Amino acid sequence: MDKTKAKTLLALVVSLALTAFSALAFIDNVSVVVRWRAAFLASGGDAEALAAKIPGILPWFDWAVVDYSCVSTFIPFFGFLLFTVALLRVLSGQKRPTANFPFFASCDQINISLGLIGTLWGIIMIGFYDMETVSMASLISCLHTALFSTLVAVVWVYLVAHPILEPFARGLLLDAGLADDDDDRGLEEILGEIRLAASGVGAALLEQRESLAAFSEGLAETGRKLAALADAADARADGIDLRGRKAADAFAGLLASLEKAHAATIEAMEKARRTSDEALAAAFEKRLAAMDEADAERRRAFAADLLASLDNFRKTVAEGERHFGETLSRRLEEFDKTITERERKFDDILGRRLAKLEAEASASAERATRAESTLSRIKDALG
Repeated sequence: MDKTKAKTLLALVVSLALTAFSALAFIDNVSVVVRWRAAFLASGGDAEALAAKIPGILPWFDWAVVDYSCVSTFIPFFGFLLFTVALLRVLSGQKRPTANFPFFASCDQINISLGLIGTLWGIIMIGFYDMETVSMASLISCLHTALFSTLVAVVWVYLVAHPILEPFARGLLLDAGLADDDDDRGLEEILGEIRLAASGVGAALLEQRESLAAFSEGLAETGRKLAALADAADARADGIDLRGRKAADAFAGLLASLEKAHAATIEAMEKARRTSDEALAAAFEKRLAAMDEADAERRRAFAADLLASLDNFRKTVAEGERHFGETLSRRLEEFDKTITERERKFDDILGRRLAKLEAEASASAERATRAESTLSRIKDALG
């Protein structure tokens, strides 16, 4: 057994093991999805009634169940299966084209499409839940389905198939001498085509000889025409040289005229600039003078307004003082009248109170006198 065949056989054993492993993971993934679907229908979309994790028929492979679309386990199984079939073809000595080996032309598109289908299915799953009971864990499982399916497809195509499996399988195909990229026609067919081509070589040579004689005559005629053309070209060159000198003189004169015109333009522009600067300065000074005059007028108007305001203020203050004096005098007179009236009323009340007190005192003295006389009579009667 040569080295290439042994290497191919070892790769076949590893590929068979990986194919079987991914097939079992895919079967367990399908069982988990079936059980989850049954539980989902039984709960009526109630996320709280669903279990956090649903086991499959092969619990040892539950770790590989990362989405409910089965894409993340089907893509490796499908890829390793194709890789195993390609290695079997190499061992059996079948010639294959290296293009797209060990897969087929649209294999990458199929894998990416499967990842996209898994993404769409994960997004669609969210709408099946009861929105009143949906939980964050349920949304995370839907996002796992949407993202992991695309992630596995991209990783398989761009990190496993293209950089690892395809170069390895094509190397085995080339080492085994089974590459079939050249023309696959038989030797007899190729020799027959060579004989047919050789049989027409003689006739072709005769035709070429006659064509060569006609070409020689045409070439001689072309030589004579070229000589005449050379003479005409010399004459034309002399005329062109003369016209060139005339054109150079005309260009020099035109350049001098342009330089004079340019200098005159620069001088006119400088003069216009100075005139513009002087006019601008005069206008600016006039504007400043007008502004100073307007400012002085505003100051005079402001001073007049200020003096008028002061006069009005003084008049207002004087009027206020006069009005305040009159009001104060009236208030004082009213206050004096009120005090006088209140003193008169107080004197009246006090006089009536004193008269009443004097009457009460007289009555009390009379009662005391009567009491003393009564006491004296009592004592005399007792004595």
